[in-house]
Amino acid sequence: MFDRNKRETHDESDSIPTSETRESEERFDTQNRAREAAVIGPSIQINGDLSGEEDLIIQGKVSGTIQLREKSLTVGTKGQVDASVLAHSIIIEGKVNGDLCGSERVSIRKTGNVHGNIVSPKVSLDEGCRFKGSIDMDQETINKAFGKSATPSVTTKPEHASTKSKNIEINRSNKTGESSAAEKKVNSGSTG
Repeated sequence: MFDRNKRETHDESDSIPTSETRESEERFDTQNRAREAAVIGPSIQINGDLSGEEDLIIQGKVSGTIQLREKSLTVGTKGQVDASVLAHSIIIEGKVNGDLCGSERVSIRKTGNVHGNIVSPKVSLDEGCRFKGSIDMDQETINKAFGKSATPSVTTKPEHASTKSKNIEINRSNKTGESSAAEKKVNSGSTG
């Protein structure tokens, strides 16, 4: 009557709404990052320059500069940062007052509040987040921020009439008061 080996299959996306799925993925993602990263707890306050070679989660207060060139930075929901940030990837869930430069991406979650400029090739702003500043996704600007030399590009400068040097001699010996043919050419903008 019942086959114990037979398994009932159903699509999980039908039973769980997408917003709930995303929220649970974000909680899971945050928990995994916390296990693998250094954490500045909610009771910690740091004033000065902060740099390191591991991922970092900030739940406390940090003022100054933060440099994690090859690692990721997460400003948690309790985190308050008043600093310029340079990191591989940046996730903002708390408050940041300062410029953000991410070599891979910058993501401002719905609880995030950023007042500063963003430089990164990939930028995401979740619905509900707060952001005031500019976004620059130009690879050359990103390379400059990280001290990388851009691939040299060979460009040829077009020659314009204004860049050519020409000697124009105007005959002003005409006593009748009429302009000479050379003067008419120069006055009309034609130089050749």
